[in-house]
Amino acid sequence: MATEPQRPSPVFLVAAPRTGAATLRHMLAHHRDIAFAPMFDFLVDGISPDGRFMKRDAFLRSLEFNMAYKRLGLTIPPGLPFAAIAQNLIEQVAATKPAPLIVGATVQRHFDRLLWLWPDARFIHLVRDGRDVAYAHVLAGKAGNMWHGIADWVEAEMLWDRMSHKLPPDRQFTLKYESLVGEPQYELHRICQFLGVPFDPAMIASGPPPPARRRRRGRRAPDG
Repeated sequence: MATEPQRPSPVFLVAAPRTGAATLRHMLAHHRDIAFAPMFDFLVDGISPDGRFMKRDAFLRSLEFNMAYKRLGLTIPPGLPFAAIAQNLIEQVAATKPAPLIVGATVQRHFDRLLWLWPDARFIHLVRDGRDVAYAHVLAGKAGNMWHGIADWVEAEMLWDRMSHKLPPDRQFTLKYESLVGEPQYELHRICQFLGVPFDPAMIASGPPPPARRRRRGRRAPDG
């Protein structure tokens, strides 16, 4: 009896907050063969730096008031331990599309811990000019000054620098937000090539993101 081919390990979009990850995730999710969820940080919060998984009951308690998790509309199946819960959540994301070839989610912190669950996971690293990220934090009221506004960016980029040196080239793809804004179709073609799927025009059907302009008064802070 023929069996369906096993889906490869998930793909994760990793980026500091206010880097434009929500824009890129929106584009990826519009590909017919890609199912891509928003913020999955609640999952890595259940993994210690040395790879220990949170107990099921403790993990469930951590989700009780987690709005990012609740907005996803996912459910925790009964009786499963943490690692099986994580895989089930990814399968629920996959179920949002008919037989997607690629399944993934966005993670903005502790993304190196994903390798304890999926040692073969692939990563799309989105990076943006740190000055723009800091300004976006200040503009959104998330930081009182540029110094505090850039802190998350520094932490995320330092983590990626350490992590990327341990990943083979075929499992990592780095993209500049400014390049995505300037040439969205070209950059999305490159991402699709990395993922092994054909380019889908639906990814940019809603239009490219607005041009990046640094620290302009009244500029809207990008999501994600």
